[in-house]
Amino acid sequence: NIRPICLDVGDWNKTKAVLEELGPVDLLVNNAGIAAPQLIGEIKEDFINSLFAVNFNAVVNISQEVINGMKRRGKGGAVVNISSISSLKGMPNHGIYGATKAALDQLTRNMAVEFGPFGIRVNSVNPCVAHTRMTENFLNPGNPIATLMKEKLPLGRYNEVEDISNPVLFLLSDKASMINGVTIPIDGGLSIAI
Repeated sequence: NIRPICLDVGDWNKTKAVLEELGPVDLLVNNAGIAAPQLIGEIKEDFINSLFAVNFNAVVNISQEVINGMKRRGKGGAVVNISSISSLKGMPNHGIYGATKAALDQLTRNMAVEFGPFGIRVNSVNPCVAHTRMTENFLNPGNPIATLMKEKLPLGRYNEVEDISNPVLFLLSDKASMINGVTIPIDGGLSIAI
């Protein structure tokens, strides 16, 4: 069964309370995220804090609760963190966002080592831009960065949601039973082209 839950994952206590009510979780996708392009020279402290609160801190909080339950049940499990190609490449206006996702990639590797002995696999996927409500403004045809990025994509298109969800489902499945601690670019070749 899949049960999506909407809540402010930046609120640690409320998140913990919701997870306790939820019951056993065997598979976890940490998908909450904020992408807010901004020049590094113009960034304010509250901007940094808000991005890290959702893109990194919330993953730690949620994963702690879920993985502790997995360990207690002794049946293993799988976690997939949704990172970004911005963690692997320098991109204009994405300095802090990319830093939050780079921290998430390192957390993924550390979690894989720490929880692997319990049969819990942890991986991340690193998509480039996908067509979602969050990216509507970025994908505006008038955005020169979006135009440049699309021109650099060897496959010539941005991700659709299914381009990301299908690899995530694979990583959660038993077919990926020996894949642990990796970050997988889902970027149409962008990371090798620029």
